[in-house]
Amino acid sequence: MYETRRQGQTRQQSLFFCEGAGRDENSMKIAYTGIGSDELRARIESVASALGMQPGAVDFSGESDRSYDAERDWEIIVLGSTNGQNGLVDRVDRLVHVNPVGFVIALDPAGTQTSRNQLQKAGAFEALSDNPDFEDLQFAISRAHQLYLRRERQMDTEKMSVITQLAAGVNHEINNPLTGLMGTAELILLENRDLPEKIRGDIETILAQARRIQTITRRLKHLDHLRTVHYEGGESMLDLSGVGEESEAGVRGGEDFVFGSPRIFIVDDNELIIDLIERLLASRFSVDHATRPYDALNRLRDNEYDLILADLVMPQMDGLELIREIRRMNPDQRVVITTAYPADERVSQALLEGALGMIKKPFNFEELEGQLWAALKAPMPAHRGEH
Repeated sequence: MYETRRQGQTRQQSLFFCEGAGRDENSMKIAYTGIGSDELRARIESVASALGMQPGAVDFSGESDRSYDAERDWEIIVLGSTNGQNGLVDRVDRLVHVNPVGFVIALDPAGTQTSRNQLQKAGAFEALSDNPDFEDLQFAISRAHQLYLRRERQMDTEKMSVITQLAAGVNHEINNPLTGLMGTAELILLENRDLPEKIRGDIETILAQARRIQTITRRLKHLDHLRTVHYEGGESMLDLSGVGEESEAGVRGGEDFVFGSPRIFIVDDNELIIDLIERLLASRFSVDHATRPYDALNRLRDNEYDLILADLVMPQMDGLELIREIRRMNPDQRVVITTAYPADERVSQALLEGALGMIKKPFNFEELEGQLWAALKAPMPAHRGEH
């Protein structure tokens, strides 16, 4: 069936691009029906072969499900007029409804502008005479062929855009609770040194599985690099479990920090993440927070902090805009951004405009603290202004 065959098609822009799957873009099917002349059928097959297409006759008896499937099993169809002009218009109308992405080329026995208009109004891509010569037939089929390929590329691009947006949304929604789960598990281990060995082992197993999810969500952000793998039953799936990126371990060592107990200001719309960071850092940092960027700016007008930890993706104002406002208020303010989207172009822009670093979500809380100490001790970069 037409829909089934299209699912495996190969396009560079498509998520479904994989080794050994799909069909060549020139192997689309051109069908013909309602044509009584052997010479005309041979002419159609000759044009189709010249374009690298697969020609084939179809029979629309209308008496079985198989006939209905045949009406959809083509990309281009040449429709003859064995049922007369009225039957031809009705057939065009039916075909464009059962296969709305295909192209119908109707062979018009009347040959008048009125009949041509009727066929095109019914949905025909082109209306030719009922005995077109080779050149007219070739031009019409070739034009339909090129437009079909163009439409397919556009559909694939739009499909990929939707899938990418979906992947980004899933990534964001998974990373927030995942950060909370990992942080809670790590805090349990840090705050309860005397846990029984079995319980500690179970919590470490939870952390290991959470890190596997972290690897999978990280790969989900790069759909164009995914490949298809096969599993039992002849089915296939996308490979999301490849080798993950190596973690960027922070540098521990706040013992020599000249400020003593640094003041950290967290800006994140996820209250669970704020709570976990505050609990983790409470014994070594003075921590304050805001869940909305505008509240953060109001707080920063009246308070000074050694370091601001700001999420990149927030409602009302994103992290890049927040950094710009902060730098206008205090060009020497130290800021580090957190994000689940390290490839986001705003990350590099934020670094250009003065952010001291980027911490990926979901983060390992021990590494998080090390990166905060590193940012507190790092020299301030020159402010390059907005670009």
